[in-house]
Amino acid sequence: GALDHADRYPDPHCRALVAALARRNGVDSSGVLVGNGATDVMFRLMRALAPASALVCAPTFSEYERACARVGCSVEAYALDPSRDYLLDEGILERLDGVDVVFLCEPNNPTGQLDDPSLLRRVLSRCEESGCVLVVDECFNEFLDDPAAHTLLGELEGHKNLLLLRAFT
Repeated sequence: GALDHADRYPDPHCRALVAALARRNGVDSSGVLVGNGATDVMFRLMRALAPASALVCAPTFSEYERACARVGCSVEAYALDPSRDYLLDEGILERLDGVDVVFLCEPNNPTGQLDDPSLLRRVLSRCEESGCVLVVDECFNEFLDDPAAHTLLGELEGHKNLLLLRAFT
């Protein structure tokens, strides 16, 4: 049945998907990038930014560090304290100076923990002040009981240093 359309390649810019995602999330389509999964987008992002240094929480998704290594970016680990259930603490605010990129995972993978949204907004503000990009991986956000309560989607407008990763996981 599709033979009549076999000569047509798919749109490499995924315009229809980008428009649909922008509408669904209430953002401008110019701010939506579609890739072959969040990891693909993350690796492309690191190539585009070519940062010298990154801050990554530990434990967290190992691909952040691999994406950094691929572009020769040094990675500093911010250890999440097991006695605090691996939750992000205010100490991270002191570690943001001199860092080009910060990766956070909400909810964190592999711990599943959700950090305080007000602390995340403070991290975003501090990153903006220090000139670093904040990449927040929200790939598992849709599995939460209340995804809207645990997203920085509403902060995208006005924060050019904020990037959110999402996926059809």
